[in-house]
Amino acid sequence: MSSCIPIHQHYMRVEPSIFMNSREGAAIEKRTLSNHAAMLYAIGILGTTIPIALFNGFSYIYIVDYIGLDELVAAICTAIGLSLNAIGGPVFGYMSDNRKIGKRGKRRPFILFGTPFLCLGFFLLWFFPESLQVDVIGQVGVSAIYFTGTILTCMFTQFVYAPYISMLPEISSTKENRIKISGIQGIIGLAGAIIGVVFPIIIVGLTTEATLVTLMIVLSAALAGLTLAALYATYFGVREPVQDIVEASEKETIEGGKASLGEFLREVFVPLKSYNFRMYESNNFFFNLAMRIPMVLVIPFLERVLGFDLIIFLAVALPVTIMGYLGWVRLSKSRLGLAKTLTIAYMIVIMLLFASSAFLVNLGKGFGLFLGAIISVGVIACLIAVFIIPNPLISKIIDEYIESLEARGKDIGDVERFRYAGKFFGIHAFMLNMSGAISMLVLGSILDLDDADTFTITLLMPIAAAIMCVALVFLWQVREETG
Repeated sequence: MSSCIPIHQHYMRVEPSIFMNSREGAAIEKRTLSNHAAMLYAIGILGTTIPIALFNGFSYIYIVDYIGLDELVAAICTAIGLSLNAIGGPVFGYMSDNRKIGKRGKRRPFILFGTPFLCLGFFLLWFFPESLQVDVIGQVGVSAIYFTGTILTCMFTQFVYAPYISMLPEISSTKENRIKISGIQGIIGLAGAIIGVVFPIIIVGLTTEATLVTLMIVLSAALAGLTLAALYATYFGVREPVQDIVEASEKETIEGGKASLGEFLREVFVPLKSYNFRMYESNNFFFNLAMRIPMVLVIPFLERVLGFDLIIFLAVALPVTIMGYLGWVRLSKSRLGLAKTLTIAYMIVIMLLFASSAFLVNLGKGFGLFLGAIISVGVIACLIAVFIIPNPLISKIIDEYIESLEARGKDIGDVERFRYAGKFFGIHAFMLNMSGAISMLVLGSILDLDDADTFTITLLMPIAAAIMCVALVFLWQVREETG
Protein backbone atom coordinates (compact mmCIF):
# COMPACT_ATOMS: atom_id res chain seq x y z
CA MET A 1 0.00 0.00 0.00
CA SER A 2 1.63 3.20 -1.14
CA SER A 3 0.46 5.18 1.83
CA CYS A 4 1.83 2.79 4.43
CA ILE A 5 5.08 3.26 6.26
CA PRO A 6 6.96 0.09 7.25
CA ILE A 7 5.56 -1.69 10.26
CA HIS A 8 7.91 -2.41 13.14
CA GLN A 9 9.90 -5.46 12.14
CA HIS A 10 9.64 -6.92 15.63
CA TYR A 11 5.92 -7.42 15.13
CA MET A 12 5.32 -7.82 11.43
CA ARG A 13 7.24 -8.44 8.26
CA VAL A 14 6.06 -6.86 5.02
CA GLU A 15 7.20 -7.37 1.46
CA PRO A 16 5.87 -6.11 -1.87
CA SER A 17 3.39 -8.44 -3.51
CA ILE A 18 3.31 -9.24 -7.20
CA PHE A 19 -0.29 -8.02 -7.16
CA MET A 20 -1.01 -4.35 -7.78
CA ASN A 21 -3.99 -2.14 -7.20
CA SER A 22 -4.41 -1.14 -10.84
CA ARG A 23 -6.50 1.95 -10.05
CA GLU A 24 -4.01 3.47 -7.62
CA GLY A 25 -0.81 1.78 -8.71
CA ALA A 26 -0.13 0.85 -5.10
CA ALA A 27 1.55 -2.39 -4.11
CA ILE A 28 -0.56 -4.54 -1.83
CA GLU A 29 2.01 -5.74 0.65
CA LYS A 30 2.28 -9.26 1.89
CA ARG A 31 2.01 -9.15 5.67
CA THR A 32 3.29 -11.87 7.98
CA LEU A 33 3.55 -11.96 11.76
CA SER A 34 6.82 -12.98 13.35
CA ASN A 35 6.77 -15.98 15.69
CA HIS A 36 6.72 -13.66 18.68
CA ALA A 37 3.85 -11.56 17.36
CA ALA A 38 1.95 -14.67 16.22
CA MET A 39 2.05 -16.01 19.78
CA LEU A 40 0.92 -12.69 21.22
CA TYR A 41 -2.00 -12.53 18.81
CA ALA A 42 -2.99 -16.19 19.25
CA ILE A 43 -2.96 -16.04 23.07
CA GLY A 44 -5.93 -13.68 22.88
CA ILE A 45 -8.20 -16.61 21.97
CA LEU A 46 -7.76 -17.89 25.53
CA GLY A 47 -9.37 -14.71 26.82
CA THR A 48 -12.55 -15.31 24.84
CA THR A 49 -12.67 -19.11 25.15
CA ILE A 50 -12.40 -19.66 28.91
CA PRO A 51 -15.25 -17.33 29.99
CA ILE A 52 -17.78 -18.58 27.46
CA ALA A 53 -16.71 -22.24 27.83
CA LEU A 54 -17.27 -22.16 31.59
CA PHE A 55 -20.47 -20.18 31.15
CA ASN A 56 -21.79 -22.85 28.77
CA GLY A 57 -20.45 -25.78 30.76
CA PHE A 58 -21.06 -24.91 34.39
CA SER A 59 -22.82 -21.61 35.16
CA TYR A 60 -26.38 -22.94 34.89
CA ILE A 61 -25.62 -25.98 37.06
CA TYR A 62 -23.77 -23.79 39.56
CA ILE A 63 -26.47 -21.13 39.94
CA VAL A 64 -29.30 -23.68 40.23
CA ASP A 65 -27.75 -26.56 42.19
CA TYR A 66 -25.36 -24.67 44.47
CA ILE A 67 -26.79 -21.15 44.77
CA GLY A 68 -30.46 -22.10 44.57
CA LEU A 69 -31.78 -19.84 41.82
CA ASP A 70 -35.09 -20.95 40.33
CA GLU A 71 -34.50 -23.18 37.27
CA LEU A 72 -36.87 -21.24 35.01
CA VAL A 73 -35.33 -17.88 35.92
CA ALA A 74 -31.84 -19.28 35.37
CA ALA A 75 -32.87 -20.74 32.02
CA ILE A 76 -34.36 -17.42 30.88
CA CYS A 77 -31.22 -15.51 31.91
CA THR A 78 -29.01 -18.03 30.12
CA ALA A 79 -31.15 -18.01 26.97
CA ILE A 80 -31.07 -14.20 26.78
CA GLY A 81 -27.30 -14.24 27.24
CA LEU A 82 -26.74 -16.82 24.51
CA SER A 83 -29.02 -14.89 22.16
CA LEU A 84 -26.99 -11.72 22.72
CA ASN A 85 -23.82 -13.72 22.18
CA ALA A 86 -25.10 -14.94 18.81
CA ILE A 87 -26.44 -11.58 17.61
CA GLY A 88 -23.32 -9.79 18.86
CA GLY A 89 -21.07 -11.41 16.24
CA PRO A 90 -22.53 -9.64 13.18
CA VAL A 91 -23.22 -6.42 15.12
CA PHE A 92 -19.76 -5.93 16.59
CA GLY A 93 -18.04 -7.29 13.49
CA TYR A 94 -19.85 -4.67 11.43
CA MET A 95 -19.08 -1.94 13.97
CA SER A 96 -15.36 -2.75 13.88
CA ASP A 97 -15.41 -2.66 10.06
CA ASN A 98 -16.81 0.86 10.06
CA ARG A 99 -15.21 2.38 13.14
CA LYS A 100 -13.25 5.60 12.78
CA ILE A 101 -9.56 4.69 12.43
CA GLY A 102 -7.29 6.21 15.05
CA LYS A 103 -3.74 5.68 16.18
CA ARG A 104 -4.91 2.65 18.17
CA GLY A 105 -6.30 1.10 14.99
CA LYS A 106 -9.93 0.16 14.40
CA ARG A 107 -10.31 -3.31 15.95
CA ARG A 108 -7.80 -3.17 18.82
CA PRO A 109 -9.88 -0.60 20.77
CA PHE A 110 -12.66 -3.17 21.12
CA ILE A 111 -10.17 -5.38 22.96
CA LEU A 112 -8.88 -2.51 25.07
CA PHE A 113 -12.28 -1.26 26.25
CA GLY A 114 -14.33 -4.48 26.13
CA THR A 115 -12.04 -6.79 28.10
CA PRO A 116 -12.61 -5.21 31.56
CA PHE A 117 -16.39 -5.57 31.15
CA LEU A 118 -15.96 -9.20 30.02
CA CYS A 119 -13.85 -9.93 33.11
CA LEU A 120 -16.32 -8.19 35.43
CA GLY A 121 -19.24 -10.12 33.98
CA PHE A 122 -17.42 -13.44 34.27
CA PHE A 123 -16.55 -12.72 37.91
CA LEU A 124 -20.17 -11.82 38.76
CA LEU A 125 -21.36 -15.21 37.47
CA TRP A 126 -19.69 -16.88 40.43
CA PHE A 127 -19.66 -14.12 43.07
CA PHE A 128 -22.14 -15.35 45.67
CA PRO A 129 -20.63 -15.08 49.15
CA GLU A 130 -22.84 -15.74 52.17
CA SER A 131 -24.12 -12.17 52.16
CA LEU A 132 -25.45 -12.63 48.60
CA GLN A 133 -27.12 -16.02 49.00
CA VAL A 134 -30.80 -16.67 48.25
CA ASP A 135 -31.76 -16.78 51.93
CA VAL A 136 -30.31 -13.27 52.42
CA ILE A 137 -31.18 -11.27 49.26
CA GLY A 138 -33.85 -13.57 47.86
CA GLN A 139 -34.48 -14.91 44.38
CA VAL A 140 -34.79 -11.42 42.91
CA GLY A 141 -31.38 -10.33 44.25
CA VAL A 142 -29.58 -13.46 43.07
CA SER A 143 -31.27 -13.37 39.67
CA ALA A 144 -30.24 -9.70 39.26
CA ILE A 145 -26.57 -10.54 39.90
CA TYR A 146 -26.63 -13.62 37.67
CA PHE A 147 -28.47 -11.77 34.91
CA THR A 148 -25.96 -8.91 35.02
CA GLY A 149 -23.04 -11.33 34.89
CA THR A 150 -24.66 -13.26 32.04
CA ILE A 151 -25.34 -10.18 29.92
CA LEU A 152 -21.86 -8.72 30.43
CA THR A 153 -20.12 -12.06 29.77
CA CYS A 154 -22.07 -12.98 26.65
CA MET A 155 -22.26 -9.52 25.11
CA PHE A 156 -18.66 -8.51 25.72
CA THR A 157 -17.31 -11.90 24.66
CA GLN A 158 -18.53 -11.05 21.17
CA PHE A 159 -17.66 -7.35 21.56
CA VAL A 160 -14.06 -8.52 21.90
CA TYR A 161 -14.06 -11.73 19.86
CA ALA A 162 -15.57 -10.52 16.56
CA PRO A 163 -13.06 -7.65 16.08
CA TYR A 164 -10.23 -9.81 17.44
CA ILE A 165 -10.72 -12.67 15.00
CA SER A 166 -11.39 -10.23 12.14
CA MET A 167 -7.81 -8.98 12.47
CA LEU A 168 -6.37 -12.23 11.07
CA PRO A 169 -6.73 -11.56 7.30
CA GLU A 170 -5.50 -8.00 7.86
CA ILE A 171 -2.39 -8.58 9.96
CA SER A 172 -1.40 -11.68 7.94
CA SER A 173 -1.93 -12.13 4.22
CA THR A 174 -0.19 -15.44 3.40
CA LYS A 175 -1.68 -18.90 3.72
CA GLU A 176 1.33 -20.35 5.55
CA ASN A 177 1.48 -17.56 8.11
CA ARG A 178 -2.26 -17.67 8.73
CA ILE A 179 -2.08 -21.43 9.29
CA LYS A 180 0.79 -20.96 11.73
CA ILE A 181 -1.19 -18.37 13.68
CA SER A 182 -4.39 -20.42 13.62
CA GLY A 183 -2.45 -23.53 14.63
CA ILE A 184 -1.33 -21.82 17.81
CA GLN A 185 -4.86 -20.49 18.32
CA GLY A 186 -6.22 -24.00 17.77
CA ILE A 187 -4.13 -25.57 20.52
CA ILE A 188 -4.95 -22.73 22.92
CA GLY A 189 -8.63 -22.74 21.96
CA LEU A 190 -8.90 -26.51 22.38
CA ALA A 191 -7.28 -26.23 25.81
CA GLY A 192 -9.83 -23.58 26.75
CA ALA A 193 -12.70 -25.74 25.49
CA ILE A 194 -11.42 -28.76 27.44
CA ILE A 195 -11.23 -26.59 30.56
CA GLY A 196 -14.90 -25.77 30.04
CA VAL A 197 -15.82 -29.47 29.82
CA VAL A 198 -13.45 -31.03 32.36
CA PHE A 199 -13.04 -28.28 34.96
CA PRO A 200 -16.58 -28.52 36.40
CA ILE A 201 -16.25 -32.28 36.89
CA ILE A 202 -12.87 -31.99 38.61
CA ILE A 203 -13.84 -29.08 40.84
CA VAL A 204 -17.11 -30.67 41.94
CA GLY A 205 -15.37 -33.98 42.62
CA LEU A 206 -12.60 -32.44 44.74
CA THR A 207 -14.69 -30.11 46.89
CA THR A 208 -17.69 -30.20 49.16
CA GLU A 209 -20.79 -28.14 48.53
CA ALA A 210 -19.87 -25.92 51.47
CA THR A 211 -16.45 -24.99 50.07
CA LEU A 212 -17.33 -24.90 46.36
CA VAL A 213 -18.91 -21.43 46.44
CA THR A 214 -15.90 -19.86 48.16
CA LEU A 215 -13.49 -21.67 45.86
CA MET A 216 -15.36 -20.50 42.76
CA ILE A 217 -15.07 -16.87 43.86
CA VAL A 218 -11.28 -17.25 44.13
CA LEU A 219 -10.93 -19.22 40.90
CA SER A 220 -13.16 -16.88 38.91
CA ALA A 221 -11.04 -13.93 40.02
CA ALA A 222 -7.92 -15.79 38.91
CA LEU A 223 -9.46 -16.78 35.56
CA ALA A 224 -10.72 -13.23 35.02
CA GLY A 225 -7.14 -12.06 35.57
CA LEU A 226 -5.91 -14.64 33.05
CA THR A 227 -8.52 -13.42 30.55
CA LEU A 228 -7.38 -9.83 31.03
CA ALA A 229 -3.71 -10.76 30.64
CA ALA A 230 -4.31 -12.85 27.49
CA LEU A 231 -6.36 -10.22 25.67
CA TYR A 232 -4.14 -7.32 26.68
CA ALA A 233 -1.12 -9.30 25.49
CA THR A 234 -2.78 -9.27 22.09
CA TYR A 235 -3.68 -5.60 22.31
CA PHE A 236 -0.17 -4.44 23.21
CA GLY A 237 1.63 -7.08 21.13
CA VAL A 238 0.00 -6.73 17.70
CA ARG A 239 -0.24 -3.75 15.40
CA GLU A 240 -2.93 -3.24 12.75
CA PRO A 241 -1.91 -2.18 9.22
CA VAL A 242 -4.45 0.66 9.35
CA GLN A 243 -2.41 2.27 12.12
CA ASP A 244 0.33 2.86 9.55
CA ILE A 245 -2.18 4.39 7.16
CA VAL A 246 -3.16 6.90 9.85
CA GLU A 247 0.46 7.71 10.66
CA ALA A 248 1.36 8.13 7.00
CA SER A 249 -1.61 10.46 6.47
CA GLU A 250 -0.36 12.68 9.33
CA LYS A 251 -3.94 12.87 10.62
CA GLU A 252 -5.26 12.03 14.07
CA THR A 253 -8.03 9.87 12.63
CA ILE A 254 -9.47 8.68 9.32
CA GLU A 255 -13.24 8.61 9.02
CA GLY A 256 -14.83 5.18 9.03
CA GLY A 257 -17.80 3.93 7.07
CA LYS A 258 -21.45 4.55 7.81
CA ALA A 259 -22.60 2.69 10.90
CA SER A 260 -26.35 3.40 11.00
CA LEU A 261 -29.01 0.75 11.57
CA GLY A 262 -30.12 1.04 7.96
CA GLU A 263 -26.58 0.54 6.68
CA PHE A 264 -26.13 -2.39 9.04
CA LEU A 265 -29.25 -4.12 7.74
CA ARG A 266 -28.08 -3.55 4.16
CA GLU A 267 -24.49 -4.62 4.74
CA VAL A 268 -24.69 -7.44 7.27
CA PHE A 269 -25.66 -10.03 4.65
CA VAL A 270 -23.08 -8.91 2.08
CA PRO A 271 -20.79 -11.88 2.89
CA LEU A 272 -23.53 -14.26 1.75
CA LYS A 273 -23.05 -12.98 -1.80
CA SER A 274 -19.92 -15.13 -1.84
CA TYR A 275 -20.77 -18.66 -3.00
CA ASN A 276 -17.84 -20.16 -1.13
CA PHE A 277 -18.83 -18.38 2.08
CA ARG A 278 -22.45 -19.54 1.80
CA MET A 279 -21.34 -23.12 1.33
CA TYR A 280 -18.78 -22.96 4.11
CA GLU A 281 -21.15 -21.43 6.64
CA SER A 282 -23.90 -23.92 5.77
CA ASN A 283 -21.35 -26.62 6.50
CA ASN A 284 -20.27 -24.76 9.64
CA PHE A 285 -23.84 -24.70 10.97
CA PHE A 286 -24.51 -28.41 10.53
CA PHE A 287 -21.08 -29.55 11.69
CA ASN A 288 -21.28 -27.59 14.94
CA LEU A 289 -24.91 -28.62 15.40
CA ALA A 290 -23.67 -32.22 15.30
CA MET A 291 -20.36 -31.76 17.11
CA ARG A 292 -22.06 -30.34 20.19
CA ILE A 293 -23.48 -33.84 20.83
CA PRO A 294 -20.16 -35.69 21.37
CA MET A 295 -18.74 -32.61 23.15
CA VAL A 296 -21.57 -32.74 25.70
CA LEU A 297 -21.51 -36.53 25.95
CA VAL A 298 -17.75 -37.06 25.97
CA ILE A 299 -17.51 -37.49 29.76
CA PRO A 300 -20.52 -39.86 30.09
CA PHE A 301 -19.33 -41.80 27.04
CA LEU A 302 -15.83 -42.23 28.45
CA GLU A 303 -16.91 -43.15 31.96
CA ARG A 304 -20.16 -45.09 31.50
CA VAL A 305 -19.79 -46.68 28.05
CA LEU A 306 -16.03 -47.24 27.88
CA GLY A 307 -15.15 -47.31 31.58
CA PHE A 308 -12.18 -44.93 31.12
CA ASP A 309 -10.70 -42.86 33.91
CA LEU A 310 -10.84 -39.23 32.75
CA ILE A 311 -7.37 -38.24 33.97
CA ILE A 312 -5.69 -41.28 32.40
CA PHE A 313 -7.53 -40.64 29.14
CA LEU A 314 -6.37 -37.01 29.00
CA ALA A 315 -2.79 -38.14 29.62
CA VAL A 316 -3.01 -40.59 26.72
CA ALA A 317 -4.79 -38.11 24.45
CA LEU A 318 -2.21 -35.33 24.92
CA PRO A 319 0.62 -36.80 22.78
CA VAL A 320 -1.89 -37.84 20.11
CA THR A 321 -3.25 -34.29 20.08
CA ILE A 322 0.26 -32.91 19.54
CA MET A 323 0.87 -35.33 16.67
CA GLY A 324 -2.50 -34.39 15.21
CA TYR A 325 -1.58 -30.73 15.39
CA LEU A 326 1.68 -31.28 13.52
CA GLY A 327 0.01 -33.47 10.91
CA TRP A 328 -2.93 -31.17 10.18
CA VAL A 329 -0.71 -28.08 9.98
CA ARG A 330 1.54 -29.81 7.47
CA LEU A 331 -1.38 -31.11 5.42
CA SER A 332 -3.07 -27.68 5.44
CA LYS A 333 0.03 -26.10 3.90
CA SER A 334 0.22 -28.71 1.14
CA ARG A 335 -1.22 -28.44 -2.37
CA LEU A 336 -4.23 -30.36 -1.09
CA GLY A 337 -5.60 -27.06 0.23
CA LEU A 338 -7.53 -25.99 3.29
CA ALA A 339 -11.02 -27.14 2.27
CA LYS A 340 -9.93 -30.63 1.18
CA THR A 341 -7.83 -31.05 4.34
CA LEU A 342 -10.85 -30.16 6.45
CA THR A 343 -12.92 -32.59 4.39
CA ILE A 344 -10.53 -35.40 5.31
CA ALA A 345 -10.82 -34.50 9.00
CA TYR A 346 -14.62 -34.54 8.74
CA MET A 347 -14.64 -37.92 7.04
CA ILE A 348 -12.46 -39.48 9.74
CA VAL A 349 -14.65 -38.05 12.53
CA ILE A 350 -17.79 -39.30 10.77
CA MET A 351 -16.38 -42.81 10.38
CA LEU A 352 -15.27 -42.92 14.02
CA LEU A 353 -18.65 -41.74 15.32
CA PHE A 354 -20.47 -44.28 13.15
CA ALA A 355 -18.09 -46.93 14.50
CA SER A 356 -19.22 -46.08 18.03
CA SER A 357 -22.56 -47.71 17.21
CA ALA A 358 -20.73 -51.01 17.74
CA PHE A 359 -21.10 -50.37 21.49
CA LEU A 360 -24.83 -50.91 21.17
CA VAL A 361 -23.93 -54.60 21.47
CA ASN A 362 -21.60 -56.32 23.92
CA LEU A 363 -18.08 -56.24 22.42
CA GLY A 364 -16.23 -57.74 25.33
CA LYS A 365 -14.07 -55.66 27.67
CA GLY A 366 -10.75 -56.01 25.83
CA PHE A 367 -11.92 -55.22 22.32
CA GLY A 368 -14.32 -52.59 23.63
CA LEU A 369 -11.52 -50.70 25.37
CA PHE A 370 -9.33 -50.94 22.26
CA LEU A 371 -12.06 -49.65 19.91
CA GLY A 372 -13.15 -47.01 22.39
CA ALA A 373 -9.60 -45.67 22.72
CA ILE A 374 -9.24 -45.41 18.92
CA ILE A 375 -12.59 -43.62 18.57
CA SER A 376 -12.07 -41.16 21.43
CA VAL A 377 -8.45 -40.25 20.75
CA GLY A 378 -9.05 -40.19 16.99
CA VAL A 379 -11.92 -37.72 17.28
CA ILE A 380 -9.86 -35.40 19.49
CA ALA A 381 -6.90 -35.56 17.09
CA CYS A 382 -9.18 -34.66 14.15
CA LEU A 383 -10.80 -31.82 16.07
CA ILE A 384 -7.44 -30.05 15.92
CA ALA A 385 -8.08 -29.53 12.20
CA VAL A 386 -11.46 -27.99 13.02
CA PHE A 387 -9.70 -25.48 15.29
CA ILE A 388 -6.87 -24.73 12.81
CA ILE A 389 -8.42 -24.51 9.34
CA PRO A 390 -11.63 -22.40 9.46
CA ASN A 391 -10.06 -18.99 10.15
CA PRO A 392 -7.42 -19.19 7.37
CA LEU A 393 -10.09 -20.56 5.02
CA ILE A 394 -12.50 -17.71 5.79
CA SER A 395 -9.61 -15.24 5.42
CA LYS A 396 -8.92 -16.65 1.96
CA ILE A 397 -12.60 -16.36 1.05
CA ILE A 398 -12.50 -12.69 2.12
CA ASP A 399 -9.43 -12.12 -0.07
CA GLU A 400 -11.19 -13.75 -3.03
CA TYR A 401 -14.32 -11.66 -2.46
CA ILE A 402 -12.32 -8.41 -2.48
CA GLU A 403 -10.49 -9.54 -5.62
CA SER A 404 -13.82 -10.31 -7.29
CA LEU A 405 -15.06 -6.80 -6.50
CA GLU A 406 -11.90 -5.31 -8.04
CA ALA A 407 -12.28 -7.54 -11.09
CA ARG A 408 -15.78 -6.09 -11.58
CA GLY A 409 -14.32 -2.58 -11.53
CA LYS A 410 -14.94 -1.52 -7.91
CA ASP A 411 -12.33 0.93 -6.67
CA ILE A 412 -11.08 -0.49 -3.36
CA GLY A 413 -8.55 1.81 -1.76
CA ASP A 414 -6.18 1.20 1.15
CA VAL A 415 -8.77 1.96 3.86
CA GLU A 416 -11.72 0.28 2.11
CA ARG A 417 -9.76 -2.99 1.94
CA PHE A 418 -10.05 -3.32 5.72
CA ARG A 419 -13.84 -2.96 5.90
CA TYR A 420 -14.91 -6.53 5.10
CA ALA A 421 -13.44 -9.01 7.60
CA GLY A 422 -15.73 -8.02 10.47
CA LYS A 423 -18.87 -8.79 8.48
CA PHE A 424 -17.56 -12.19 7.37
CA PHE A 425 -16.30 -13.29 10.77
CA GLY A 426 -19.40 -11.82 12.43
CA ILE A 427 -21.68 -14.07 10.37
CA HIS A 428 -19.32 -16.96 11.14
CA ALA A 429 -19.62 -16.32 14.89
CA PHE A 430 -23.41 -16.07 14.57
CA MET A 431 -23.63 -19.46 12.86
CA LEU A 432 -21.38 -21.05 15.47
CA ASN A 433 -23.44 -19.75 18.36
CA MET A 434 -26.85 -20.43 16.83
CA SER A 435 -25.98 -24.02 15.95
CA GLY A 436 -24.62 -24.56 19.45
CA ALA A 437 -27.70 -23.03 21.08
CA ILE A 438 -30.10 -25.15 18.99
CA SER A 439 -28.14 -28.30 19.72
CA MET A 440 -28.08 -27.59 23.47
CA LEU A 441 -31.82 -26.81 23.43
CA VAL A 442 -32.62 -30.12 21.76
CA LEU A 443 -30.25 -32.11 23.95
CA GLY A 444 -31.54 -30.45 27.09
CA SER A 445 -35.14 -31.29 26.21
CA ILE A 446 -34.54 -34.98 25.49
CA LEU A 447 -31.59 -35.92 27.69
CA ASP A 448 -30.83 -35.82 31.41
CA LEU A 449 -27.08 -36.47 31.68
CA ASP A 450 -27.37 -37.69 35.26
CA ASP A 451 -29.90 -40.38 34.34
CA ALA A 452 -28.94 -41.11 30.72
CA ASP A 453 -28.31 -44.81 30.08
CA THR A 454 -25.41 -46.14 28.04
CA PHE A 455 -27.70 -47.14 25.15
CA THR A 456 -28.99 -43.57 24.69
CA ILE A 457 -25.52 -42.05 24.99
CA THR A 458 -24.12 -44.46 22.42
CA LEU A 459 -27.06 -44.06 20.01
CA LEU A 460 -26.55 -40.29 19.85
CA MET A 461 -23.02 -40.70 18.45
CA PRO A 462 -24.00 -42.13 15.03
CA ILE A 463 -26.87 -39.61 14.93
CA ALA A 464 -24.24 -36.87 15.23
CA ALA A 465 -22.29 -38.54 12.41
CA ALA A 466 -25.36 -38.53 10.18
CA ILE A 467 -25.82 -34.75 10.71
CA MET A 468 -22.13 -34.25 9.91
CA CYS A 469 -22.71 -35.91 6.55
CA VAL A 470 -24.97 -32.97 5.68
CA ALA A 471 -22.13 -30.62 6.64
CA LEU A 472 -19.75 -32.61 4.45
CA VAL A 473 -22.01 -32.16 1.41
CA PHE A 474 -21.78 -28.37 1.79
CA LEU A 475 -18.04 -28.43 2.44
CA TRP A 476 -17.50 -30.34 -0.81
CA GLN A 477 -19.03 -27.36 -2.65
CA VAL A 478 -16.34 -24.92 -1.51
CA ARG A 479 -14.25 -24.15 -4.57
CA GLU A 480 -10.71 -23.42 -3.46
CA GLU A 481 -7.84 -22.46 -5.72
CA THR A 482 -4.88 -24.32 -4.26
CA GLY A 483 -2.18 -22.97 -6.60
